[in-house]
Amino acid sequence: MSLGIRELCQILTGNSLLIFALEAIVEIALAGSVGLVEHPAEPDDLVDASSIWRLPVMDIILHLPCVEKIRFAQGLLGAKTAKPTELLCVNLPSMMQHLHANRVRKELPRGQSVGKDGQGHWRTSSLKEYAPALCKAISEALRAAFDPQEVAAEHVCVPQHLLDICHSMQVQTFGSNFGPDYAR
Repeated sequence: MSLGIRELCQILTGNSLLIFALEAIVEIALAGSVGLVEHPAEPDDLVDASSIWRLPVMDIILHLPCVEKIRFAQGLLGAKTAKPTELLCVNLPSMMQHLHANRVRKELPRGQSVGKDGQGHWRTSSLKEYAPALCKAISEALRAAFDPQEVAAEHVCVPQHLLDICHSMQVQTFGSNFGPDYAR
């Protein structure tokens, strides 16, 4: 199989983001703090498909105390398709409760977002943004986890390279449309 430059850039960007997310979630778990990683659910029908949930390191992370993986459908929270999703949760024991409490549908939507529309835009682009009910569920679960916590008296040592990455990702300008589904 051969890939174009654009596809290689997309893979490199995706791998960099994944490594950062997994390193951050391990640091969060080891510090006893709260965090989550969201990613499309592992496909049930494609045993050879790539998925972060099939990485050996994910098995190790899932064995850390207070770490769990939750599978749900964003369609029940307002997405226009079922959009099976999994969350890697650290110290968020009430996450599933909040997902259920914020459901806006009893049944999954039957629509699909595949291919391009009449203007040549990917139909999946609108699915990049979370439905408001999902944002509410996540914020309520985070608040429930943080509210009873006392502020640490001592300074927690975060690796400098991780802090540098976080600072470099701060966004200062925002657009009003969805970006492309590929790296440039």
